[in-house]
Order: sequence, then structure tokens, then C-alpha cells
Amino acid sequence: MLLFICSHTGDQVTNGWTVPRPGTPVIQIDIDPLELSRNYPNTIELFGDTKVTVKRLIKSLNPKAAKNQWARLAQKLVKEWQNELELLRNSDAVPIHLARLCKELTDFLPSDAVLVSDTMYAAIWTGVESKEVSQPLSARSNRTWGSPSYGFP
Repeated sequence: MLLFICSHTGDQVTNGWTVPRPGTPVIQIDIDPLELSRNYPNTIELFGDTKVTVKRLIKSLNPKAAKNQWARLAQKLVKEWQNELELLRNSDAVPIHLARLCKELTDFLPSDAVLVSDTMYAAIWTGVESKEVSQPLSARSNRTWGSPSYGFP
């Protein structure tokens, strides 16, 4: 089952429209009725304010029953994903993999650096790969302009 919350279910959110697999039950919550089932046929559409709808959904379920099992599965999946990324971060592939480029950039920047990325895929990679830039994180990405490649001068 997949739960989309206030998501336009575009190519970045769905890994190039490969997630979810056909046949996967989909629940989508959105305040805009035009977004519901726009890119995926939903099993259940919940039209309403996201905060209120999610609170009511949680209240109607018994989330404690499956919490530990889900937490173990989520931790396992995150660890597998981190291991995959670690291989890419240290890859000697030519041309350089974006994960390696972001790692090298992060290692080079001083701890008080402010990292500004362009929109779209650059923002995704820098958001995932450059998380150790500083404490607290100083990374900026303007995702509100879409994909016209507005750069920092």
C-alpha cells in the first residue's frame, strides 16, 4: 500500500513513474480534487485539508499494533538504501557519479558553508547527499520555481 499526502505524484516523487507498481493499493490525500488520481488510479481518494484528514485517519486506525513491525522494516530499508548510496559515494566511475560529486563537495566545504542548489534534480542530489554540510544544515534550494534552471549568480 502507498499513501500519497498532498503530492502531485510527478516523476520525481514516483521515481520516473515506477513507484508504485501496478496493482499496488494507493491512498491519496489532497485538498485539490484535481490532484486525486491525476497520475495514478487511486484505490481510495481522501479529499480534504491534509492536517485534519491525516489526524482523522490516524484516529480511525490502530497505529500501535503494527508500529514495531513497520519500524523494523523501515529501518532495514533505510539501511539498505544507505549502503547503496555509500557505494555510489565512493565510486571511481567515469564520468563521476553525482553521489560522488556531492560527497567530494561536502568534504571540501567548511562546516559553516551555505550550499545553494539549482532546482529539480540538482536539488534532490544536494538534499540527499550534502546533509553533513554544517550543524545546523545550511543548504538552500528553491523548489518553488519548477524546472527552468534559475541559478545563483
